[in-house]
Order: sequence, then C-alpha cells, then structure tokens
Amino acid sequence: MKSIYAEQAEVGETIDRVKDNQDKVLDMYDPTNAKLKKLMLELVQLERELEDLDEEYEALIKTL
Repeated sequence: MKSIYAEQAEVGETIDRVKDNQDKVLDMYDPTNAKLKKLMLELVQLERELEDLDEEYEALIKTL
C-alpha cells in the first residue's frame, strides 16, 4: 500500500508532465487547428483537477 506522501508525489510528477505537454502543444499551436485547441483546453482542465487533488492531499496530510 502506498503512503499518502507517495501518492501526492505522483500527483506532483503528473502535474509536471501535463505542464510539459502543454509547452509542447504551445510550441506547435495554431489557433485555426481545432484539435490542438481542444487538446490544450483538456490539458488545462486536467492540470486544474490535479492541482485540486494535490490540495486535497495537502489538507489530508495536515490532519495526520
């Protein structure tokens, strides 16, 4: 069983990977390309959800 700290670290690593992918999409970004626009929006949403999850882990850790 993973510890809360290990799971939070995985969330942090995933956030970093999402941000790297956002940078890659921005490097080839074309405002007329609907697929890239949609992908960028989905990456931004995923980043927000992961940040929320990270905050939930932080709050949980503070209760320990």
